[in-house]
Formats: sequence, C-alpha cells, structure tokens
Amino acid sequence: MHLVVQQMVDAIAGLGDALVDGTASPDHILLDLRGTAVVHQVGEVPVLSPSEIADIRSDAVRAEQHWGRPMDLEWAIDRSGTLWWLQARPVTTLPGELDEMDSPLAGVDHVYTRCNIGEMMPAPSAR
Repeated sequence: MHLVVQQMVDAIAGLGDALVDGTASPDHILLDLRGTAVVHQVGEVPVLSPSEIADIRSDAVRAEQHWGRPMDLEWAIDRSGTLWWLQARPVTTLPGELDEMDSPLAGVDHVYTRCNIGEMMPAPSAR
C-alpha cells in the first residue's frame, strides 16, 4: 500500500466557495509523515487549532489506508467544533519528487504565487 509522504491542509474561515473561487487566501499547512508541520503559512489568527489539524490529519491517513491511495478530501468544521467530511476523491496526479518543480529565486524584486491556473483563468474562446 502506498502512503503519502506528507499531507497538505488548506483552510479558510467561512464557506469553501471563497477558497475555490480565489477570493480568500487559505492558511496553508504541509505535514510530514509524523504530522509535524514542515510548512506553516497562516494569517495573524490561524483558522485551525493544533488539535483540529491533528484530527484532519488522522482522518485523512485513515481514508488513505481504507482506499489504498492518496485522497483529496473536503471537510468543514461547524460552530460546535464537529469535523464533517464533505467529499472524497482519489488524487490522480502526484509529482515523482516533491521538489522537482522548484525554481531558483530570480531576485528580491520578483513576486511568486501559487494558484491553480485552470481555476483562475477562463478557457480560450473561439472567434
């Protein structure tokens, strides 16, 4: 059985459509196999507590073990603090090496961003 080397957790406060349409920037957390945050990019007030991150990670690991493959999971936490799983689908594209797409920094005056181009740019139209 293949296990993911790390999990990625993106979280925003409020409804998830703001994350999908790009109007909200998420807290972005990458976890190693032990659940330790190796990347922790959050706003002034983190959206998730350490225990919520641990719960999401634990359930994600269980889902991967159950289905035998990495899963893209969507979730929500209600006002009472209950974690709800909304959707699960297999991850179909993973890079061979996690750093194979890294680029060296071009200079201090350059700006880098991370986004899904397919979601951010409309399809070309026929003229």
